[in-house]
Amino acid sequence: MIDFKSLMNLYFGPVGGGGAVGGGGSALSQGDWEGIVFINLPQSQSNLFPGVGSFPQAVARVFPTAGHATREMLRLLILGLTLSVVVMAVDEEEVLNSCMDGKHHKARPSSEGALYRQCAPWKSNACCTSNTSEEAHLDQSYLYGFNWDHCGILTEQCKRHFIQDTCLYECSPHLGPWVQKADESWRKERILDVPICKTDCEEWWTDCKEDFTCKENWHKGWDWSSGINKCPENTECRKFTDVFPSPADFCEKVWSNSYKYTSYDRGSKRCVQLWFEGNRNPNKEVARFYAVQKGLISESPVDKRTALLPLTVFLAVMLS
Repeated sequence: MIDFKSLMNLYFGPVGGGGAVGGGGSALSQGDWEGIVFINLPQSQSNLFPGVGSFPQAVARVFPTAGHATREMLRLLILGLTLSVVVMAVDEEEVLNSCMDGKHHKARPSSEGALYRQCAPWKSNACCTSNTSEEAHLDQSYLYGFNWDHCGILTEQCKRHFIQDTCLYECSPHLGPWVQKADESWRKERILDVPICKTDCEEWWTDCKEDFTCKENWHKGWDWSSGINKCPENTECRKFTDVFPSPADFCEKVWSNSYKYTSYDRGSKRCVQLWFEGNRNPNKEVARFYAVQKGLISESPVDKRTALLPLTVFLAVMLS
């Protein structure tokens, strides 16, 4: 017969006690609880659930008189549910903390210790290397060989925003909700319709108003015959304001709809900042909001005990 009291202690703790995990009285210890809930996790996921216990011993304590076959069936059923919880946690990690499959992106985000100038805010958790962050500040760098000065020297105030844009693209681990497959020779994934903050877009456009360009889409259509981008034949250099009449027109067209102009602003948690100060990345919360909206992750983090309770109670009744 199953020790049903111990099973309930697993979730709720004893009457008048302190609770299942870390509680007093006859409640199971944290080691017991972890022994039942967290079993045989891959090493790569051990950081999600610290303190893995001995599953067979824990099952024997909760089900002291159950036969071997019963315990084995229970082990397999709870293993299946546990792995489903792990998969949900891993899926969330893939959406909210990952690097796109691009030309210079790392496989996984990690601390870089130090990143160069405009890329520095991402140093604690970055998809770019230190070398990539330095190259992002150079004209015709090895990153893409792109020539900012295709219609005369780009002003420093304008170029600053393009460098910040490059840092966001190369370094941010929080662009998952907007990553799409890309059929391009130099990358397998891209971003699409990232909701850029109103101020970021408008300041970018304003600081480039007096600069010149010959194209509204900078992703494609250039003359690359010399190894760097040049204006195609039959095009002329025009002021930014003639090519891009408004901030929205500029932000949405310049990189093939990588960005989407919004009425949201910094601090709203509804738009992505092109750049930020300090170590706290505000775009992480923005990514979570849109990931939930798109149905990519659940609205609330998985509560491990609640997730396991229905099946475990069912097993207790079935095996009584």
